[in-house]
Amino acid sequence: MKTAFCRPLKMGIRGSTSGICRILDHRNSVGETCVPENLQTAGSAEGLCESSAEASIEREPGISRADGAVCEAGWALNESEERFHLLVDAVTDYAIYMLDPEGRVMTWNQGAKRSKGYAAEEVLGRNFSVFFLPEDVEAGTPAKELAAAAREGRYAVDGWRLRKNGEKFWAQVTLTAIRGEQGELRGFAKVTRDMSAQKAADEALQSRNGELERYRIIVENLGEYGIGMLDENGCYTNWGGAGEKLIGYRAGEVPGQKYDILATEEDRLAGWPQKELEEAARTGRSVRDCWKRRRDGSLFWASCVLTSVRDETGKLTGYVRVGRDMTQHKRAEDELHRLNAQLQRYRTMIENIDVYAIYTLDLEGRITSWEAGAQKMTGTTPEQMLGRHHSMFFAPEEALAGLPEHDLQEAARTGRYVIDAWRITPAGERVWSSGVINALRDETGKLTGYVRMARILTSQKEAEDALRALNAQLNRFRVIVENITDHVIFTLDAEGRIDSWGPGAQNMLGYTMEEALGREYSMIFAREEIEAGKPQGELNEAAGKGHCSTADWRVRKSGERYWSSGETTAIRDDAGRVAGYVRVARDTTIQKRMEESLEQLAFDLEDRVAERTRQLEDTVVELLKKNAEVERMAQDTARNLEEKRLMLNEIHHRVKNNLQVVQSLLKMSVRSLPEGDARSVTMATAQRVYAMAMIHERLYQTRDLAGVSVSTYLRDIFAGVTDLYPSLRGQIKLVLESDDILLGLDQGIPFGLMVNELLSNSLKHGFPAGRKGTVTVSIHRMQGAVSVAVEDDGVGLPEDFDAAKCTSMGLKLADSLAHQLGGRLTFTSSRGCRVQTDLPRLEVAPPGKA
Repeated sequence: MKTAFCRPLKMGIRGSTSGICRILDHRNSVGETCVPENLQTAGSAEGLCESSAEASIEREPGISRADGAVCEAGWALNESEERFHLLVDAVTDYAIYMLDPEGRVMTWNQGAKRSKGYAAEEVLGRNFSVFFLPEDVEAGTPAKELAAAAREGRYAVDGWRLRKNGEKFWAQVTLTAIRGEQGELRGFAKVTRDMSAQKAADEALQSRNGELERYRIIVENLGEYGIGMLDENGCYTNWGGAGEKLIGYRAGEVPGQKYDILATEEDRLAGWPQKELEEAARTGRSVRDCWKRRRDGSLFWASCVLTSVRDETGKLTGYVRVGRDMTQHKRAEDELHRLNAQLQRYRTMIENIDVYAIYTLDLEGRITSWEAGAQKMTGTTPEQMLGRHHSMFFAPEEALAGLPEHDLQEAARTGRYVIDAWRITPAGERVWSSGVINALRDETGKLTGYVRMARILTSQKEAEDALRALNAQLNRFRVIVENITDHVIFTLDAEGRIDSWGPGAQNMLGYTMEEALGREYSMIFAREEIEAGKPQGELNEAAGKGHCSTADWRVRKSGERYWSSGETTAIRDDAGRVAGYVRVARDTTIQKRMEESLEQLAFDLEDRVAERTRQLEDTVVELLKKNAEVERMAQDTARNLEEKRLMLNEIHHRVKNNLQVVQSLLKMSVRSLPEGDARSVTMATAQRVYAMAMIHERLYQTRDLAGVSVSTYLRDIFAGVTDLYPSLRGQIKLVLESDDILLGLDQGIPFGLMVNELLSNSLKHGFPAGRKGTVTVSIHRMQGAVSVAVEDDGVGLPEDFDAAKCTSMGLKLADSLAHQLGGRLTFTSSRGCRVQTDLPRLEVAPPGKA
């Protein structure tokens, strides 16, 4: 069944079908006439479309002429609408459809189906917003377009639309309002054309134009490249980029110039410009780096690329030359080659240095290279050493002390750190290493690693130590020689000239060092001995035998003769040659005179011996008498000493008895006193008296009064404390740790009182409420003093204890006694209380040594 537009007046479309065509007719952006495509109508649209049966009007007999005219007009209208429908249905490049006033689709042609992908039954009655992008729908664009078309009568816009499959396409849209005869809005006619291909072409063209413009700007602003255009004959037609700045020619001076305008004379003679043109024409491109000449004649190193340009038929139309000033790069490359050659020379030198261990480290101290010298000195390969930490060369205790890190830190801080020290080889051998660590930095100053150069100088170190020891020994000998003033000591060189002069020589011979140095050995000989060749004879004998002993007359500076007894010793070098002599002699003139006198007296000796014998006999008798008298005096002295010893013992005994009486009285007072400060003070006083009494008792019990044993004395004090505090028996254990030390009376009394006070303090305050424990007294010798410690495992000291602020009479007394003996009490409390002091004034001696 054919479909046609019917009842146009009822739709409110003004004019005939040709008027509708005028409404739908429009032109696109390139002037093409848009013709509507197939048009289908929705059946619910107020009779916009009816069947041909309803639309056709049959002529029947009897109808009036006027009625016939109306029928003729309706028939003609239907035929016109049918032709219009056929025309719209035949258009496939445009989507042409009708919308009701609310924007719902009322008709759908084949172009709409082809463009948007919807069949008529899928879209009729739906709002045309289905063709918009979600963001456009959200922004209300469909309603805005309808409002604009209704307001202006016609609304045209280009924008993105959606197909059924979700694909976007660029659409050229015309929306026309359709109104009735009274001007009321009856709907919209919408024509859409897919312009995606044209938009893509336009965008590509704009992109190409933009790209071309960018290339033009780039070429015009290239600051390092000179760009020239040449024709097919190799003559410049244009010049751009940095050409003017690079070579000195202005752009207007270049056109018509040949390609060899920049070539050097050598390149022209060698034909290089023509060769480059031929190569570019043959292969498409010629690349060459060479020297070029500027307009002012100066040379620069250029990197040139000559590219041939051809048209679409392949015909050569010209060339493009791009050149860059690479002079600095060339110089940098030349410098790099020079540095590489120098580096290679250094590398060769390093590889041939086998007396140094050379290796590099990274920032963490791991080995990153291991050179030939290091390999030879240690017997290891790079594979064995690379990646290992340089702390392997340090002794374990040095590594723990952080010396490897310290060396690297010093090198990083100062740039170069010199260190000579004992090190450990990979084989575990201890060697003396002398070397330096240098910090490595890049051109920005950033630390990149370290290089270590070291030599193993163990033998030199041992030799230096030996030399140092010899020098020290020599210095001692020199000091000895300089302090020997009763011997003539000097040295001679191999020719017999004096080269050192000791104080004894100056003192005894009268020559100063300045007067003696450089003079012949013969200066101390008499003239007749010099004429007899005796000085040289002595030296010859010393050179032959190693030494020459002499006893003869010599001459001082004053001319005085003296008898010299001495020896001249030859000194030899490592090759056994005589390097000099040492002369040591004494002035024995007195002995010589005495010998001469004895010889003179020898003749009278026999007569005088007999007489002397008689005198000796008389002397012996006298000595026997004096000896008997001395023996009697010694016996008297011994009796006196024994009496004094007995008297001193008696004094000690009586002092001890008196002190014990005082102690007994105090103990009796204690029994009658109630608990409190008075009782505590009395008990403490009794114990102090007991401590003084014991030192006197032990002194009178010793036969020689040499001193009192510390251990014996302290046990007496322990016994006194136990006797004074019977309640502590079985509760407190007293332990004594003591070296074998003797104390005199002057040290024994303050020492005993001090220990007694500390011991009493521990017993009174360390074990409250029947607490059991141990009190230990330790007495030991140390360098220059005696160490004393009283320690208990009781409740310890209060947290706020301050010895300086303590008001205890006993502790004040103990501290005063410690000061008397040169010490100072130190209090500590961890598990109980410990009081310790060192007494440098406590004069001690082992038994039998006093």
